[in-house]
Amino acid sequence: MERIIFWLESKDSPYMEGLDLYESLPNHNKNLTRNLRRNETALNRQKLRYELKKYIDVQPKQSTAVSKSTLIPTTPM
Repeated sequence: MERIIFWLESKDSPYMEGLDLYESLPNHNKNLTRNLRRNETALNRQKLRYELKKYIDVQPKQSTAVSKSTLIPTTPM
């Protein structure tokens, strides 16, 4: 996922590298990949960026939740 973030943040990131990253995702759209491989256009680059951002937003964040075993029971007053 770090590679995807790095690719998105780079201004001159190679189009084919981004496409390879998208294709390596577990649930990528094979038809979209085929269409994006046809040629590099501004619209295709925009679609690729959108799909990679969508993947990053779906990934679960690091959990900071406290487990039940670490909670301190309180007595009612």
